[in-house]
Amino acid sequence: MVTVRVVLFMETMYGWHLHQIDVFNAFLEMDLIEVVKVDGHTMSIIVNVDDLLITGSFASLIQDIKALLQHHFNIKDLGEMKYFLGLEIARSKAVISICQRKFALDLISERGLVGSELVSTPLGVNQRLTSESFDRRLAADAIDR
Repeated sequence: MVTVRVVLFMETMYGWHLHQIDVFNAFLEMDLIEVVKVDGHTMSIIVNVDDLLITGSFASLIQDIKALLQHHFNIKDLGEMKYFLGLEIARSKAVISICQRKFALDLISERGLVGSELVSTPLGVNQRLTSESFDRRLAADAIDR
């Protein structure tokens, strides 16, 4: 996940393009990062199982890479990155916002907690975490030492 955040930072800092591809047959079971220098342009391809992120300084080179991948694999071009590994991405020219709202909602739904009552905090203010008798015994033990 740190790698994805670094790539998002690079996209924002340098105005790079960031595209996402889904491969229909998973071909790796680990993260793979390759940085490729081509005629003064930098490209990064991040592979996570069957999801790829392609970023770089030259948009037409990204399109060439996508065409090459399409030739060898059954892929779906998802265009500019919007959702990747539980991260929702929203961008402007100067800022990228990362949110995990959909991931959290999916997790709540999977656990059957959709109808649960909401509370502002898990515990009330000044909630005691131990009994008074335990506190007295702890204090007495401290005095005896």
